[in-house]
Amino acid sequence: MKNIEKKLNLLCDLAEVYQARKEDVCHAREFIHYNEFELSFDTLITQMYEYEIKIDTKTYSLIESIGIQLKLSREKYFFMNEQIVENNSIAIPKDINECLMKFISQS
Repeated sequence: MKNIEKKLNLLCDLAEVYQARKEDVCHAREFIHYNEFELSFDTLITQMYEYEIKIDTKTYSLIESIGIQLKLSREKYFFMNEQIVENNSIAIPKDINECLMKFISQS
């Protein structure tokens, strides 16, 4: 599995934790399966933004890392910084958090 696929699947996992709509996450995973990485990314962050899903700084770092890896202009994902909440009350499961920290440390 390519690094970008791992990051996008992790973002899908996080979207589920943040209670994004299941059908949006399902579509994003399907796009990953067909190597439509930019479409997967756009689907996830657009829906998370539209449904006002709050994220933490680590999740935003992952979003930024994916955007950079996909060679997208910053404007394509920067709007997600409006969704950052420092004291997000949603607990990220340990295995997902460990993967997230791994990718952040590599960036």
